Amino acid sequence: MAIFQAMAFLKSQGEKVYFHHIGESVFDVKKLAGKFGVDDQVVIWGYHPHKKCLEILKTMDVFVVILDESVKNADKTAGGKLYEYLGFRKPILAIVPENGEAAQVIHLTKSGLICTSKNIQGIAKTLQKIKETEFEYFNIEQFSRENQARQ
Repeated sequence: MAIFQAMAFLKSQGEKVYFHHIGESVFDVKKLAGKFGVDDQVVIWGYHPHKKCLEILKTMDVFVVILDESVKNADKTAGGKLYEYLGFRKPILAIVPENGEAAQVIHLTKSGLICTSKNIQGIAKTLQKIKETEFEYFNIEQFSRENQARQ
């Protein structure tokens, strides 16, 4: 997984980045991170009710949205998490298809930075850069849960 490879690269440079996972996963996140030597930088929260998840998310510095480019139609989705994250007005690292719907939302809202999963060093550099970048969070309201449901 590209995010763990980027974290491993940063670790080799003396910088630790932590990855928090909330909810259920179809694969063992910690085991996958262990393949890259960063399992000690992964925090597994497990499943929590939505309200508790929002409380946990409020404490995060940066959100990560991952859409695997090799999956059919990955470029035609933004993923529900992206819309949830927009409401927090915190930086988003989007590891998504460059010309896909998720990338378009990030560009439109000026809420984060985009990398492809094939560019590991780019992801690492973006992780370093994202906390220093000022984002505008432009026109976020159009992507709110309420507006999405209305549409």
